[in-house]
Amino acid sequence: MSAPAKHTPGPWELQPAFRDGDLLSVVYVSEDNKTFPIAEEVGGRRHGADFEDESECVANAHLIVAAPDLLAVAESFEVRAPDADGDVWLVIHESNASGQGGVNLGKADRIVAQVALLLEESRRAALAKARGGA
Repeated sequence: MSAPAKHTPGPWELQPAFRDGDLLSVVYVSEDNKTFPIAEEVGGRRHGADFEDESECVANAHLIVAAPDLLAVAESFEVRAPDADGDVWLVIHESNASGQGGVNLGKADRIVAQVALLLEESRRAALAKARGGA
């Protein structure tokens, strides 16, 4: 399983705010009907010659809002390398007392197992990035 989270727990929400007449995308976390800023003035390159299009900024803000949920999904499973019998396993981590469950994806030479192992490399790299690693 994963180490305890060091980030502010979700859910996070996107709330527009006005400052000096400009619409700013501000991300807050809701906790007991209180809001706390997570990322203010979410920006981007802003498409277009006149920089009027804020769609990229809004898209970036939505990605930030989704981060706790995406992290939870990435932490909820893992693909395990071939065992002694050569089988690759998809292991689902349960958040309750029942522990975990697994699905045998077959022998490592099967295409489904190979794809799952490649996806596992990407999942681990993304988790490392989310946790401040590489």
